[in-house]
Amino acid sequence: MATAALMSIGAAQPASANEVSPTAHPSGCHFEVQPWGAVARCSKANGGHYRALVICKDRETGKLYNYAGGWRDTGSSYAYCNSNYVPQSAGVETRYN
Repeated sequence: MATAALMSIGAAQPASANEVSPTAHPSGCHFEVQPWGAVARCSKANGGHYRALVICKDRETGKLYNYAGGWRDTGSSYAYCNSNYVPQSAGVETRYN
């Protein structure tokens, strides 16, 4: 039965170029920790999106919180720490769609 199922999947017609639009993850990405949070940029979106990520530490309690910037396909994405928080580390998240 499994063989029949695999054979029927393999017999399916491939999608045409008109039905599928290829996308990829952004490339040429880098990020920086700033005194206020983080910034991320990618040189090529390749049909995908990217955003800045920052981990911020509460000055009083020491607790860590994650913040993310807005999704972008051009320019810079900014992730901000609240006023009582200090940025600890940064990153960039990518997605294709």
